[in-house]
Amino acid sequence: MTDDRPRSAALGAALVTVVTVESLRVFLPATLVVLPATTVLSSTTALLIVAAVLLLLPLLAAPVAGARPRQLWVGAGGLAAVARGTLLVDPGGTLALVAAGVGTAAGLTALIALAAGARSARPARVGILIGFAVEALLRTVFSTLGPLWSPTPLAALTTIGLLVALVAGIGRGADDLSVGRAGGQAAWPWWWLLPALTLTGVVTSAPGRIAVATGWSPGQVAAAAATTQVAAVLAALLAPRVTPRSAVILGAGLTLVGTTAALPAVGWPGVLGPIAAAAGIGALAGTETGSATPSGTRRRGLVAAAAIASAHGLLLLYYLGPPLGLPVHDRLLLLLAASTTIPLALGVLRAARLVPTRPRLQPVPAVRSVLLGAAAIALVTAVVSATSPTIAPPPAEHAELTVATYQLNAGFGVDGRYEPRRQAALLRDHAVDVVVVTGVDRGWWLTGGQDLLPLFTDELGLEHVRFARAADEVHGHALLSRFPIAEFGVETLPGGPGPSTHSLLAAVLELDDGSPLGVVGTELASTPNTRVWQLPQARAVAGTVARLRERTVPTVLLGDLGPPADSTTLESFEPLLDSALPEGARTFPSPAPRELRAQVLLSPDLRRSTVTIPSSEASTHLPVIVTVERRSSGD
Repeated sequence: MTDDRPRSAALGAALVTVVTVESLRVFLPATLVVLPATTVLSSTTALLIVAAVLLLLPLLAAPVAGARPRQLWVGAGGLAAVARGTLLVDPGGTLALVAAGVGTAAGLTALIALAAGARSARPARVGILIGFAVEALLRTVFSTLGPLWSPTPLAALTTIGLLVALVAGIGRGADDLSVGRAGGQAAWPWWWLLPALTLTGVVTSAPGRIAVATGWSPGQVAAAAATTQVAAVLAALLAPRVTPRSAVILGAGLTLVGTTAALPAVGWPGVLGPIAAAAGIGALAGTETGSATPSGTRRRGLVAAAAIASAHGLLLLYYLGPPLGLPVHDRLLLLLAASTTIPLALGVLRAARLVPTRPRLQPVPAVRSVLLGAAAIALVTAVVSATSPTIAPPPAEHAELTVATYQLNAGFGVDGRYEPRRQAALLRDHAVDVVVVTGVDRGWWLTGGQDLLPLFTDELGLEHVRFARAADEVHGHALLSRFPIAEFGVETLPGGPGPSTHSLLAAVLELDDGSPLGVVGTELASTPNTRVWQLPQARAVAGTVARLRERTVPTVLLGDLGPPADSTTLESFEPLLDSALPEGARTFPSPAPRELRAQVLLSPDLRRSTVTIPSSEASTHLPVIVTVERRSSGD
């Protein structure tokens, strides 16, 4: 008879990983974004809460995991399943925040217990890798909105099925866990979790990065994203076919080269880079790592906890460094994570005991479904995308046009729900012709690596779209227009000690009558650590406006200008532009606005007809919608 315990551990690891990742994607935005905007908690307090869960909790759980891995695996895994089921009932609000926090903490604890107690580390690592792949494939077939935020009946049934399988997998996986300190596995290979978590969060599970790099259709992007996940799983399964030395050298090399190629998110390297990086991580996961000096359960649990905490630290620096004004370079952080594969490779190369090559593969049963499902997902998504109707832009009816600006907050509302369609509907109801949206996420892990721009393009019927990067290659602001864009450019703004995280977009539109309209969009510094750059940035924006005005192009400035540092911020635009908003207008925070963040400024040859600031909790900010028309010569 064959021993099915390693397979059970792999299945349990995969399902716990899926649940943990989904809980984390609710917990992070609800804590970091929603709480400071809707409660008395400051951004610093919210950050401390996140740090406690993601950085401190794994280290606190490690001693318990080392002493009682089996009991902790069963208890924490079951609690994670219950928390994920609660999110299925209510993915927004206070209950969701608590459930997501519990699910995240329990899921991470269960994975640490698995690392500490697993008699065979390779199936456990491969299971975690499969969990990343399954979660990414679920997002590909259902979109980010499906399994987590706005589940269809099929998505809900899929989630329920996963939870039932998780409960069964936890029980069966417990049989593979040690009950004491003895064990035959080394601890150091569990540092694999550091590059795996970090790069999965930014590079290998972000189809939005592929869209930014290529401009491909949703179907093509889905196929490339599915290929990336299949490459990771196949590499893990094929790794035992070669010697451990060859597998880790190839794995580390692919991870480093793939990450380096993927970071600019430009052209074919932006497609092949994630595939190579995913294959490298998979090869490292699937390598047999023998050791002449096996570690006990306590040490394995501690190494896994330290790797998880370190990965979360890098991810927090990556995502929070720009708004906090920290002197960190986003690409260097990811290259640092990729470079940790080198010590892993050296550890295998120096291992005293080599594991012989296996004559044939023994994949866990779930792997076959993943591989077959990936191809089906890519095909179905491509067909659906190809046959989806295109919304035609509404015809022009009069000389007036409606412009708007909206801080999307990456698609999250004040209730913590990721529902960008609520935001798009708000703009569609006012029939906007031109809109500058800030806080646009085209591939961040919090939203599943999805691209917001196609959704807004379809919902609003605005077919002319341009994007300007800010925080990184896939996060920034965008211009959506009913009118053709005759000219377009992106300029970097002063940004502080680190790489610039602020930019502006400038465009000249061709209106229906052939006349030009200049549009400048931006988001200025607004956090306490970066506000010192607000005035220099405003002056740089004013310089761009001045160049348009020298050509006598009527110009509108749209965007989030931040809380005024002093009166000179808006004075930087005088006499080029005047505010179209009435005295006392406020846009932030949306539940009870106290500050004016969004602005619409018009050149003297334009005048406002109406101004609307609709109440909504679809974002932490309110949109500003203004109907403008050209002044006649007699005005």
